[in-house]
Amino acid sequence: GRGVYLKACSSLGLVPCSPFLRQLHKPEMNLMHYNLGPRGAEAVAVALMQNTKVLTLNISNNDIQEEGAIYISKMLTENFYITELDISNNNLQSQGAYAVSEMLRQNSEILEVNLSENKFIEKDVEPIVEAMKDNYTLKSLNLSRNAFCEIGGQLLGPALDANVGLEYLNLRWNQIRRKGAVAIGYGLRHNCSLKSLDLSWNGFADDGAKSVGEALALNTTLTELDISSNRISGEGASSIAAGLAKNETLQILRIGINPFLSQGAQDILSAVHQNPNSAIEELGFDDIPVNSEFEDFLEEVMDARPNLSVQCGAAMRGKDRVKKIKQRDVLNLLLEYIELRGLRMVDFFRQLDKDNSKKITRAEFMAGVKKTGIPMTRRQLKKLVNILDVDNDGNIDYSEI
Repeated sequence: GRGVYLKACSSLGLVPCSPFLRQLHKPEMNLMHYNLGPRGAEAVAVALMQNTKVLTLNISNNDIQEEGAIYISKMLTENFYITELDISNNNLQSQGAYAVSEMLRQNSEILEVNLSENKFIEKDVEPIVEAMKDNYTLKSLNLSRNAFCEIGGQLLGPALDANVGLEYLNLRWNQIRRKGAVAIGYGLRHNCSLKSLDLSWNGFADDGAKSVGEALALNTTLTELDISSNRISGEGASSIAAGLAKNETLQILRIGINPFLSQGAQDILSAVHQNPNSAIEELGFDDIPVNSEFEDFLEEVMDARPNLSVQCGAAMRGKDRVKKIKQRDVLNLLLEYIELRGLRMVDFFRQLDKDNSKKITRAEFMAGVKKTGIPMTRRQLKKLVNILDVDNDGNIDYSEI
């Protein structure tokens, strides 16, 4: 391999890439950011043609262009040892899409391909979807940050319906909208292999959300879905909720950065809560403004589902009960309230201690704090009680605080 590579570099007038030579006999070869260009890709392809050591090839961000994609793809129709290929951000364009797709139709050993950010457009989806229909062994395909748009989505939908091997598909940042979004939802209905699907930063809007919601009601394999930043309003959120009310397999749903408000988030949370067979473990409502009604309902849901994690606004509610991001510590909230009123800690507790026993039951303390108007959720209040009830006997002995 070394001699073949040096000979290829000499005939092409190239300075050999020393990192390539150092990694020639290692299972992982990382050539990211080496500005190889098309001719550099040709030399790499020639040297790897008969290589049996390299199992993972990362050649991303090297501007190998269409010509380089043809060389790498041809190499992979003869080398069946490489199972993971990252060829992202290489300006492959249309001819590159055809070359890689043809390789995928011939190579049944490759498991993971990253084609992100390669300036693919609508028509370039055609060879890719044909490869998806023919290849039953590819497990992971990253097509993010291209420009498949509406027509591309219309082509991808039937391919999703037909594919029986792909488990991970990334379509984020592809301008997929209108009929294309609806088609993808339709294709997802009866897909029997996909486990993770990233549709974020497209333009699905409410029609696309309705199609995805209908798919969630039928799909039995998807465990992770990201549909963040897709111009989904409250109507679309209700459609997703309707699907979740019947879904039994989805574990992670990210649907933040969409223009629905607290009611949309509550509809989704309610669907999960009311579905006894729901597998949801994580809900992402990033940057969705939620009101106190949602917060109260969330407390109730998390009492029933203690393993659920919910990201909403600035706070993450999760398995360790309350994970703060911007909210202050519960004890500090109490101390600030006392200080603002010019009280001492002991004065505050004496107001709640009706029998002067220097002890307050948990119930008395919680009722007293609620009357003061200190801005705490029920869960925060429970956490504060747990902190103050040091010996966990059901009473807060403030003489020891």
